[in-house]
Amino acid sequence: MARRHQQELIIGLLLFCVIIDAVQSQELKNGTACKEEFLQLVCDSESEVLVIHQAVFDGQDTDGCGFFMPINISSLLPAVSSAAPDLSQKNLTEQEEEDEGFGRRRLFSVQSTVNRRCSGFNNCTVQLENDEPQAKQWGDGKLQVLYNCIPAKSAKYSCNAIIEIVNPEMSSSPNNLMVSDEASDKTAEIVTSKPKWYPGPKQVHGWGYLHNMGYPEYYRGSDKGEAVDCRWTIRANHGRRVRLTLLDLSIRSVVQGEHECQDVLTVMEHSRLLLNKCGDVEEPLVIEASADEINITLSVKSKFQSKRGLMAYFTAMGCPTPRIPKQGYLVGGSNSSRAEFLCSVDHVFPDTGIRSRNLTCLSQEAYRWNEDLPDCIDIKHFNNKSSSVHHIIRDQKVSKNSTEPEAGELTNYSLTYDLIVPTSIIAGLIFGNLLVLAGVIHCRRRNRKLGSQKVENGTGGEECVPLQETPGPSDVPQNRVGTPV
Repeated sequence: MARRHQQELIIGLLLFCVIIDAVQSQELKNGTACKEEFLQLVCDSESEVLVIHQAVFDGQDTDGCGFFMPINISSLLPAVSSAAPDLSQKNLTEQEEEDEGFGRRRLFSVQSTVNRRCSGFNNCTVQLENDEPQAKQWGDGKLQVLYNCIPAKSAKYSCNAIIEIVNPEMSSSPNNLMVSDEASDKTAEIVTSKPKWYPGPKQVHGWGYLHNMGYPEYYRGSDKGEAVDCRWTIRANHGRRVRLTLLDLSIRSVVQGEHECQDVLTVMEHSRLLLNKCGDVEEPLVIEASADEINITLSVKSKFQSKRGLMAYFTAMGCPTPRIPKQGYLVGGSNSSRAEFLCSVDHVFPDTGIRSRNLTCLSQEAYRWNEDLPDCIDIKHFNNKSSSVHHIIRDQKVSKNSTEPEAGELTNYSLTYDLIVPTSIIAGLIFGNLLVLAGVIHCRRRNRKLGSQKVENGTGGEECVPLQETPGPSDVPQNRVGTPV
């Protein structure tokens, strides 16, 4: 027995060292406990509430589990995040666990169970063995919870609200939220950038949360029994895409005798349906739109329901539309991951001395472009020791899918030699041809007039006749000699 206690103490010390080392680099808070233990989640401030991002039962991690411990070691350690499995890419169900075969990592999503106990509250206590009926069949393992604490009022938006995601440099993915002590104090500042009375979209920096009125205690409709639609519009600016993560959904499901949902959550991307669901979700649902705007509608026909409702996390994906440099243009459009630029004719980027430049979106660095583009400059002003650079630049060819800049962006040099000179030559040729044609027509008309006068008066007149060539020496036959008789 003493040996087992020594092993538990060593494991606790090692875990403590790992957590202390990771506290500076990780973001989301982490809570861990064996299924027979009590896991307590508490926000630092009374004005904050819990938001559960992931909650899983890991049957592979059984260190220190298998018997009831009166004290949870993890509750005594600093609350930091850890490398937990990503539930957004895999559906963790019992059937999948059976299909994968015995001996592999046994993971079960308990998102709904932990949401019922914790989401939307300032603090909570979870004992998985009692709160989840199927936990006794899973064997030994640990409950792992990734969560965040947010100001209670930061996720409340009235119906028909328009939420605009701004400041891409502060955006982050669900697993990259700032939860350090300093960030916790500044959370209220980064939720909105404009006062409440501002007549326009509600702006958030990078990411935000959304829930219905009454969450997590209830949601309600109309007392008259009519359907009530509560709609929220989430918009990303500068060409970015919206990603919505449905962390919790608990609304009325279809009961016996009904053919469709009475209360339903709908997510639309313009006219395209992304989600239509009622009831509960057992794990987070990730919805990535291909556009910069989505509409979330909670349609309720019930008068009052003692269910939680909706809790969602949203952020913007991809890099914003990059700035177009002076005397440059974008080639063939751009997307949120790659962009190609070209300088106008006889212009180059000052740092490279070439016309083309490609940008790549760095998704791991808050969705920023890999560099900032400088303005293009004239070749004459490009200072480079190598005299052959100018020759290389002039001979550089533009790819077939590129388009030349508009006329307003052309330089004086290119405007003269590429537009004015060819146009003048073509105009001169056309004018010369018109003069020749006019002369021929005039000559024919004069011949006809003189011919008619000769017939009437019996006199000849001058006619436009072609000149006959005087035969030269070469025209005389060579076999004739002397004067013919």
